[in-house]
Amino acid sequence: MSGEDQRSKTLFSWLFERVDIASLVVFRVVYGAAMLGIAAMFFVHDRIQKDFVEPVHFFSYPGLAWLKPLAGSGMHWLFGGLIVLSILVIVGACYRLAALLLCLGWTYVFLTDQALYQHQYYLFALLGLLMVCMPANRAFSIDVWLRPTRQIDTVPFWPVWLIRAQLDIVLLYNGLARINADWLSGGPVALQLAPHTEMPVIGGLVTDLWLIRAFTYGFIVLDLFLAPLLMWRRTRGIAYFLAVAYHLVIASFFNAGVYPWFMIGALTIFFCPSWPRRSLSLAEVEATQAEKSATGKQRLAVALIGLYVLVQLLVPLRQFLYEGNVSWHRQGERFSWRMRLDHRRLHRPQFTVSVLGHSTRDTASVDSILSRRQYLLMCSHPDLIQRMCHLLREQYGEERGITEVEVRAYTSVSLNGRPPQQLIDPTIDLTSEPLNQRERTWIRPLDYEARSPLAEAR
Repeated sequence: MSGEDQRSKTLFSWLFERVDIASLVVFRVVYGAAMLGIAAMFFVHDRIQKDFVEPVHFFSYPGLAWLKPLAGSGMHWLFGGLIVLSILVIVGACYRLAALLLCLGWTYVFLTDQALYQHQYYLFALLGLLMVCMPANRAFSIDVWLRPTRQIDTVPFWPVWLIRAQLDIVLLYNGLARINADWLSGGPVALQLAPHTEMPVIGGLVTDLWLIRAFTYGFIVLDLFLAPLLMWRRTRGIAYFLAVAYHLVIASFFNAGVYPWFMIGALTIFFCPSWPRRSLSLAEVEATQAEKSATGKQRLAVALIGLYVLVQLLVPLRQFLYEGNVSWHRQGERFSWRMRLDHRRLHRPQFTVSVLGHSTRDTASVDSILSRRQYLLMCSHPDLIQRMCHLLREQYGEERGITEVEVRAYTSVSLNGRPPQQLIDPTIDLTSEPLNQRERTWIRPLDYEARSPLAEAR
């Protein structure tokens, strides 16, 4: 047997080794509960009305302008459906269909408007796709209760490994993104902790340099090393304790929604697959070796797994294709796992509209066009500011029957404690610049160094 064949055999044996299904079942429950929490919060905070019904314009993704929110009460019904589907996933009832519809429904919601983008929402869309492909309902589920012959105690290792890989990619890229001058200065942490001085017990400590330093460097270390430490038995206990503490800090100080609570439960996937049975003192299931020869389906599965992981590793690298500070120009930031890295103080942008060749300019208002969430996101995203300018040109032309219209934007942002700086060159008509262009010369370069409380303390 050649060396290549031997390596192939080892890979298949490892991915298709039969392991306890219990940890995958726990992850199914954690994922379903997270999706239930997200859908419920849209109802509780009236976000369906604010984000989908009231806005008259949506910042569509390139190529997805046809994707619009459902009219009337359609979005309320959709989120009600997501709640029902999340419950079905939790209990494992009609699991395959429920998981598929939950994935499609949430992905549809996620892609309707760039103003809805959050890294955690993107993560749940990806995990939804993975859950459709996994036999997470073959134990401890309604499906098995109704059809006992479907019950299995073991699954191939690849579903567990793939979830681990996805979570590790999130942590790894976020940790690597923190290794930059702004974050290491301590400024982003200090500015994000500052509003919490009234918090009980710890409020009086949030301005202490030792705490700022601990958060600044501790977040990097935990993001980079949590996953490997959780997989190693000798460090698993302390690693999970740190993981819980880390995500409780995120929940307390950084307004991160369900993400930290989800991660506290999800990171248990790095434990031994039989850990739930051990915790409940149930009889353990022994792992069994995979068949010596791989089938055609297994080879296809490995190819698809490899392709998925490769895409997940490559997409976040888009940010390095652009010169300058990604936190400033925001190009390549989406889908790159740059979570809670910066603090921005936004200043109300102004848009001026003028007819080509005329010196008279009108100030355009966007308050009646955008929701509050859309407005706040637009203020610091140059691509959305440009889209707003194109929309204002269209509206101005429709109202006055004039096609030769110029629109300019005047906006400034304070990034990580810097003085406010102009984000967009106000002399350039943004409607004359192509949308989605790679070289955006109309974005002003970032000046000044970030405020550095750690350096000031020295």
